[in-house]
Amino acid sequence: MDSPVCLYSSELRFVELLALAVVFTQHRIRLIKTPIRNFGIDISGINAQQCKRVGYWLFLCAGMCYGAVAIGGLTRLTESGLSMVNWDLFRSMRPPLTQKEWEEEFERYKKYPEYHYKSSSEEMTLSQFKFIWHMEYGHRMWGRLTGVVFLLPCIYFWARGYFPVTMKRRMAIAAAMMLAQIAKIPNFGMLRGLSHGSKALVFITAFMGAIVAGLDAGLVYNSWPKFGETWIPENMLSRSPKWRNFFENDVTTQFIHRNLAYLTLVTITATWIVGCRMGLPRRAKIALHSTMIMAYAQAALGIYALLYYVPVWLGSLHQCGSMTLLSFALWLTNELRRIPK
Repeated sequence: MDSPVCLYSSELRFVELLALAVVFTQHRIRLIKTPIRNFGIDISGINAQQCKRVGYWLFLCAGMCYGAVAIGGLTRLTESGLSMVNWDLFRSMRPPLTQKEWEEEFERYKKYPEYHYKSSSEEMTLSQFKFIWHMEYGHRMWGRLTGVVFLLPCIYFWARGYFPVTMKRRMAIAAAMMLAQIAKIPNFGMLRGLSHGSKALVFITAFMGAIVAGLDAGLVYNSWPKFGETWIPENMLSRSPKWRNFFENDVTTQFIHRNLAYLTLVTITATWIVGCRMGLPRRAKIALHSTMIMAYAQAALGIYALLYYVPVWLGSLHQCGSMTLLSFALWLTNELRRIPK
């Protein structure tokens, strides 16, 4: 079961579906009750019968999304998430039918961290596994049915010219949200890749920070987020040959260090988001959260050090923070390496 910190794994899907339902309901109101330009949608070229059809369809989609939120909530409350380890879009639609198939499915589930987490206090039985598996199965099948109910009529209405331009944009966004659900598959390989990328970026950013410290580049452009009044500072390539600017120009090194820090923060955040969607072991979760917290603490230290003209104590704390963050990143990759592939 995901911790409260890891609500992204399930709650974001609920929020997406609920937001989609609200959008559909708004469209329904605009199409049925507002036959002229209103709410940014011009439907003056669509007849009343077309409006009625699209309105009823959108109302049905809203109801399907409401049901998906409710079923997803039950799946989470019963701790049934991630009980299906087959993420194939079509083959996973067939449930186990015989005792042998159920036992094979259970054995596959036992290889995943979610099983070890749930069985830490009491061994899970096959009957318990069947219950959580059916909960997850119902959630998935309802989600796929929701996608079909939305996408197929959407394509038809689009091709027949039922949607004005403004409506097409909103339907494209809604379709993208639906299709994005297919890509939300726990992938430990992707998580490991992100963690290694985070580790490498932390090291490179720290290396660039050492150059910044050596050039006293922290005393240049003591403003944030801009460099003075601009986003890109001047004199970044003033030295010749040009490659020397990357190691000897205080403006260039500060610019590179800042942007590397942004990229590192984004990568670590992505690692945390992906990790929170998975049933990681306790130690891996602690390492994941520690890396995330330290990354933002290190970013805050860097910003404050810059704004206050790098006092010795704050600059030293920022340098120590880089080593602490690198240690946490190394710890995280080591913990993820222990998880079975």
